[in-house]
Amino acid sequence: MPTIEQLEFAIEQMNNIETTDGNHDVIQLRAEHHFDNLRGRGSQSTACYFTGTHRNCIYGWSGNWISIEAMKAIDANDDQRIRCMVCNNQNRMGKYNKGGWGICYSCVPKYIPRTYADLPASLKKLKSQLTKKKRDYRKAVDKSQPYIEAGLGPAFALAIAKGTPDGEVMDLWEADWWKQYDDEDMLIVAVLDGTLTEEQGRYLNGIRSDHERLALTCVENPDMIAWADALLECGFNKVPDAVNNVLDGGQPHIVARIRKMKINAEITPEPLKKPVYLQNPPEHMLEKEDDDDEDKNPMEEEYREHVEEMADELEA
Repeated sequence: MPTIEQLEFAIEQMNNIETTDGNHDVIQLRAEHHFDNLRGRGSQSTACYFTGTHRNCIYGWSGNWISIEAMKAIDANDDQRIRCMVCNNQNRMGKYNKGGWGICYSCVPKYIPRTYADLPASLKKLKSQLTKKKRDYRKAVDKSQPYIEAGLGPAFALAIAKGTPDGEVMDLWEADWWKQYDDEDMLIVAVLDGTLTEEQGRYLNGIRSDHERLALTCVENPDMIAWADALLECGFNKVPDAVNNVLDGGQPHIVARIRKMKINAEITPEPLKKPVYLQNPPEHMLEKEDDDDEDKNPMEEEYREHVEEMADELEA
């Protein structure tokens, strides 16, 4: 379910939608404040990288021009993570996919309808959801006041008022491990909203310093905790980079052999069916990704160029 903030943003964007005269299927989204980080300045009428047609376009991080109407393009599927042409973040779910590039849902919310005909019903539904969420939030705030006055932290009191089991919330409140984080840290939020138990949160905190990506992946996918524990126990605990190789889709026994690691084959977990990427990585992890881009894999670049050439030939 979308948050209050996500709903408010989606409604704001939908209220700004205009249609081109004579073509109600063409949706233009005014999202200027999401283009602050673009390298290009202003815009010009040129060929859109996505659609191939001449439109009013903005210069993206990819070095190509992208039209605002391309934001109505099809959704990429789960196996087609994109790099956003607007914010430059990688491994994101979003719209369209050409040569690995697209537009992530952080810059263009998935709640925006594809055609103008869908707009009134979609907007009405979102406003109804927002009204209900705000009403429920106000009720929860009122219910949390006695606990706050008794000395409980506001975020913890609100979690109890929203229905998270009070035993889990109080176990977290009385523990020490969480106090190095603020209330908005994704691990703390996951315990407070009931996604994780306090025990699971404590375990993930214990491996987070050496295996942050693995720990936060388990925050987003709690069903992976047992798998993650087995991976570390079989011999990957001391080699964080090897853990990331496995999260990227490598088979544990092959990664271990390449890195000359000794692992316990009997407890080594099954390989992942596909790479697992963080949906909402912390800012410092995104900054690291950008730094890594400066030394790109030449094979990856060659493959990307090959894919783009094939796409151009198909469109010709």
